Amino acid sequence: MTSTSNQEKIIAALLETGNQRDAAQKAGVSVRTVQRYLTQADFITRYNEEKRKILDAANVQIQGALAPSIKALRSIVENKKAPLSTKVMAARAILEYSIRLAEYTELEARIRILESHEITGQAEL
Repeated sequence: MTSTSNQEKIIAALLETGNQRDAAQKAGVSVRTVQRYLTQADFITRYNEEKRKILDAANVQIQGALAPSIKALRSIVENKKAPLSTKVMAARAILEYSIRLAEYTELEARIRILESHEITGQAEL
């Protein structure tokens, strides 16, 4: 089995199991082999890229669920027959998640600016 094949199996196993011991067993290698790969920059880069792909795919699914979720919460808030406590909980959820989304969006924009300055070699913002 080639080193690249081992790396691919270990990356897949780490993503599936979440820990070194189980990943080693699933990939058919020793825990020490997994640990050794986790000290190599190129392996860590590939592993992080694969994790990022999974997170990106999950993010797409979450974004697809936003509109229906907001619609459902709004319908609760606007329902004249809903108990007041239920309406308050729905309104609170909308407000809390709106604030979190605004904070996340701002942080993401700031990180992109910092990264672009790092790439271009600019030290000051």
